[in-house]
Amino acid sequence: MNRWWQTGLLIAACALLATGFQSVTGVHGDDLAVYRTAGQAVLDGSNLYDESFNARLPFTYPPFAALVAVPVALGSWGAVQWGWSFVSLLMLAAIIVLSYREVPFTRKRPVVVYVGFLVLWTAASPISDHLGYGQVGLFLTLLCLIDVLARPRWIPEGVLVGIAGAVKLVPLVYIGYYVITGRWKAVAGGLAGFLGATALGLAVLPRQTIDYFGDIASLSGRVAVGDPSVFGNQSVRGMALRLLPEGLVGPAWLFACAVLGVVGIVATRRAQRLRGDLAGFTVVALLAAVVTPIAWTHHFVWLVPAVGVLLVPIKPSVGERTRTVPVWSWVAISLTAAVVLFRLPRVGADMDVPVFGFVLENSLLWASLAVVIALAAPGVSRTEPETVDAGDPNRRCRPENRPRHAHGRRKCSKILDVSATTFIPAGNDFAHVLRAVMPRLTKYIVLQSISVLYARSCCAESVSILPKMATIGDIDSTRITHRDLHRTAGGGLAIRARREYGRYRCWLSAE
Repeated sequence: MNRWWQTGLLIAACALLATGFQSVTGVHGDDLAVYRTAGQAVLDGSNLYDESFNARLPFTYPPFAALVAVPVALGSWGAVQWGWSFVSLLMLAAIIVLSYREVPFTRKRPVVVYVGFLVLWTAASPISDHLGYGQVGLFLTLLCLIDVLARPRWIPEGVLVGIAGAVKLVPLVYIGYYVITGRWKAVAGGLAGFLGATALGLAVLPRQTIDYFGDIASLSGRVAVGDPSVFGNQSVRGMALRLLPEGLVGPAWLFACAVLGVVGIVATRRAQRLRGDLAGFTVVALLAAVVTPIAWTHHFVWLVPAVGVLLVPIKPSVGERTRTVPVWSWVAISLTAAVVLFRLPRVGADMDVPVFGFVLENSLLWASLAVVIALAAPGVSRTEPETVDAGDPNRRCRPENRPRHAHGRRKCSKILDVSATTFIPAGNDFAHVLRAVMPRLTKYIVLQSISVLYARSCCAESVSILPKMATIGDIDSTRITHRDLHRTAGGGLAIRARREYGRYRCWLSAE
C-alpha cells in the first residue's frame, strides 16, 4: 500500500478515535483549561503565577510553555477539546510508528498493526488519562523520540530534548542519557535547546520568567497539585507516603532514588549496548518518572515505546542464529498490559486486603520497573565465544585464528574496510563503529572493500565488530568471532548504508 494511503488511514483512525473518546468518555480537560488560560494570559499580558491567573488549577510550567499554548487559547472550548484529543492521538500514532516499525508482525500489514496498537493504547490508563485531562506528555515524548530516532540532519542532537525540557522540566533529566553514553555534543545540544527556548520566553515574558526561575526552590510545592498520597501518584515517593510514617518518607525516598540512580546508569548502558538508543533512552525516561516526587498515571506514556522495544526479537544467546522475544520481555509486556488496561492501581486502592491491595495499588510502579529490567536483561549467554582482539596493533594473529583458503592454506583476508588508519578495538558497540565510518558515508552510497586488512602481514589492524543488523550469510552477531573469520575465508565484506528517517542504517554483507 502506498505510504500516503497508510498515512491517510492513520489520520482517519485518529479522527474517529478522538470523536469516539470525546462522545463516550468526555474530555473534562482540567489541564487543558490551564494551558488555554495561560495562552490567553500571554495574549492579555497578565501574570501566569499570581492570583490573577483565572483557572481552577495553577500554572506550574515554565513561561515558554505558555508561549506554546497560545494557539490553544483560540477558538471555542468544544473545538479546542476535540482538536487537542485529535492532535494528541496523531502524536501517539507517530510514536507507535517510530517505536514499533521493527516489530516483525508490522511488516506485512503495518497499518492494521499500528491502528490496533493505537486503539489498545487509547483505552490504556496512561493515554486515556492523558486525553481526559488534556495533558502535554505525548507532545514531549514525540519530541524526544524524533531526537533519538528521526532527527533531521540540520538539527543538532539533543536540541529537541532541551526544548521539551523548556516546556516541562522533567525532560531535562533525559539529557542524562547522553551523559551516561558519553555524547557530550548531544549534552551541549540539549542545554542549548533548553536555554534557547527559555531565552525566547524571557524575551516575550521577562517578568514571569524571572519570577518562575527565581522562585525555583518552591517549585515542588507548586507542582504538587492534589494529594500526593493517593493511588494516582505512582512514584516511589507516592508509595512511601501510602506505606510509611511521615517522618520516614523523606529518607526512604532519597535512599530509593540513590539506589535507582546507580541501577539506572548500569541498566541504561546495557540496554543501549544490546538493544539500541531507544531502549537506553526509555530506561532513563521511565526511571525519571519513578523517582520524581509526583508521577501521575498519565506521566507513564513512555511505556508505549518501551513495549515496542520489548516486542523486537533478540538473540537468546551468542551461539543462536534465530531471534526471539525473551520470556522476561513477554512477562513485562503482559504485566504492563494487565495494569494499564484493567487499571489495577484503582482496583487495589478500593480493596481492603492489606498486602494484595498494596501490591495492586502500586502496580504501575512495579510494571515500570519490570519493563526497565526486561530492557536491560536480554538473552545473552554468559559463555560468549572469544573474539579476535585488535586492541594491540603490534599483535600477530595466532595461526589457529587465521582463515583458510579453500585448498587449506591459512591466510589473512579482508574483513572490513573503513580506512587504513582507522582502528576500532574489539568489543566496541555499534555506535562506535558508526562514529568511525560516518565521515565517509553519504546518501545511498555503498562502500566496498576499502582498507582495514585483517592483516598487513597478519591481523595487526583487524576489526572484530558487526553492527546490530549485520548479516554475513546466516551469521548475525554483534561481533565477528573466530568461527566467523573461518566462514568468510577467501571473501571480503562490504559495509553498506542507506539513509532512513534522517539517520543512516548500516549493515555488512558478504562480497
